[in-house]
Amino acid sequence: MKIMKCKIRELLFIALLLSLLAGCSAKTGTVHIETARIGAIADSIGYKYIEFNHPDAKLQKYDSISDCIEALQNGELDYVVTAYTTALYYIRINDGLEILPDRLTDEGAAIAVAKNDVELLSGISEVLDRFSSDGTLDGIISNWIKEDGSAYVKTDIPVKQNGEILIVGVSANREPMCFVEDGIYIGLDCELIERIAYELGMKVEYEDMPFSELIDAMEGGRVDAVISNLFPSEERKERVSFTVEYFKNPQVFITRFH
Repeated sequence: MKIMKCKIRELLFIALLLSLLAGCSAKTGTVHIETARIGAIADSIGYKYIEFNHPDAKLQKYDSISDCIEALQNGELDYVVTAYTTALYYIRINDGLEILPDRLTDEGAAIAVAKNDVELLSGISEVLDRFSSDGTLDGIISNWIKEDGSAYVKTDIPVKQNGEILIVGVSANREPMCFVEDGIYIGLDCELIERIAYELGMKVEYEDMPFSELIDAMEGGRVDAVISNLFPSEERKERVSFTVEYFKNPQVFITRFH
């Protein structure tokens, strides 16, 4: 009897805990998530998260995060869901926006290559492991992730002038991960892949496209690799191969000050 009472108490506690967690995840800011207008990049982790966890929310898809932010500022959306680093950038350049404290996911970014390209995957992974061990990766991250709003650190990256071309798919509208400045692709992802390419005796040529087209471009042979804050979800792993994750970048909500 005592054992049964203990189990009942355990079940009641678990039920209470789950109800509290559900309440926390369902309401954020001043607009209830289940009835909110939420913008996200098509096929992104944030889009999938809302689609799965809050199916009754008014989820709207966009091809660029800048379009999401514009809709938010115009009052067409209540929230935008995006990666933390992207959110950092947009609140830095828009005084009326804020990041809400909830971390919606725990995903990290990885580099993708075609399923049958075992040699390229092995080469990139070997260099990435070395960068993780010798501090190179931490240095690259610290150059671009500036939570205090300070300036990025742009370093000279060596290039193999006669190296084989590595065609890399990016969505270059994601400062500080990958963006274009003065006609040059820069950011955390760009510095990382260019340093990896140098170690492999290659040089990078970028193919910029909407995020939703990156995997299709790889399957179609348009690019050799993809680096664009890309999370290795199970669905994506069925289509392409991934390195280990090199940077944690959870999804968060951006909203207007209320």
